[in-house]
Amino acid sequence: MKIAFVRRDYTARGGGAEKYLVTLSRELAKMGEEVHIFAHTSDEFPHPGISIHPVPMIPFISPLKNLSFALNARSELRKVSSDIICSLSRGFYHDIFRISDGLHLYHMRQRYPHTIQYLFKQASPRHRVLLSLEKKSLTQPGLKKIIANSRLAKAQVMEFYGIPEDKIKVIYNGIDPSLFNPSLKEKYRTALREKFGIPSDSVIVLFVAMDLERKGLSFLLEALSQVREKKFKLLVVGKKDSGRYQMLADKLMLTDKITFAGYYPQVEYIYGLGDILVLPTLYDPFSNCCLEALACGIPVITTRQNGAAELIRDGSNGYVVDEASNVKLLAEKISFLLSRETREKMGEQASCSVEGLTMEANAGRVLKVFQEVLTEKNKS
Repeated sequence: MKIAFVRRDYTARGGGAEKYLVTLSRELAKMGEEVHIFAHTSDEFPHPGISIHPVPMIPFISPLKNLSFALNARSELRKVSSDIICSLSRGFYHDIFRISDGLHLYHMRQRYPHTIQYLFKQASPRHRVLLSLEKKSLTQPGLKKIIANSRLAKAQVMEFYGIPEDKIKVIYNGIDPSLFNPSLKEKYRTALREKFGIPSDSVIVLFVAMDLERKGLSFLLEALSQVREKKFKLLVVGKKDSGRYQMLADKLMLTDKITFAGYYPQVEYIYGLGDILVLPTLYDPFSNCCLEALACGIPVITTRQNGAAELIRDGSNGYVVDEASNVKLLAEKISFLLSRETREKMGEQASCSVEGLTMEANAGRVLKVFQEVLTEKNKS
């Protein structure tokens, strides 16, 4: 099968969607599929079965970036005959749309709950373009199937765009178990504690994210300030602090309790160091770091607004809180996991709970959807 994927950036150094596409495309290429990537930037040396097609884009001003990429991607796609076109970016021309960035319409409604404020923000060029592209992506006539990475994302598409349930397929993300597994603690724990200067008796709380605001770092800091037992260290991985969060940490008297590690290319090493992962996100269709942490035997605390919460069995492999802003409850759940006995028992359950969610299995499920859509296209 000749498969075309669309994503603005094809890089393992990006966020969850970019990393996912790199891994998925490699798995499909290993399975013998012919894979074509349509992207504006690429820093990956592709598998021999993967071809990269550069897509021009106006490199400044957000609305022009998004609109020019969508238009130029359509133009480039028409030059290549493909069996299936699957887009992971909002656009105009695909058989299958995979929801990778969440619904912008839902995020806007959530962030600006008051009607006047919402209408004012909606009128900005950036939001107008994103909302228009999102609607086109989900309702264009040629669309055969939508892939959602959680039941949360599926429910939102149905509610906000009126998409029928049978048009949406839920496929959870996958991980490579050779990279993410409980043995990482034996390999990297001691060396990384020394590197970051973390005492051996400190419990390491991980926060892994590129978007510190949306993923709820401020809520986590407030929660940690309410935790009585202070033998912990927070390690923020993914993006360097802009200064705002260090100021908040100073205000909350957590200065010596937080380390900003920035981007870490081998993030699996970090899971070898961690004891708990906390992600009080405001909205995330499916946060991959939660799946990665669980696979490594690390209990996870997250919110109901995270599709990955569907993997959490409350009190067994982690905890789910209803709202990120409930810092008192967050502090309570973190305090439970500061107990070594509780943490280790839940860690064992964590790794077992996601055993079937491998990237190989994910690619197989995705390919099955592609085959079904191709059969439908051939009939019509």
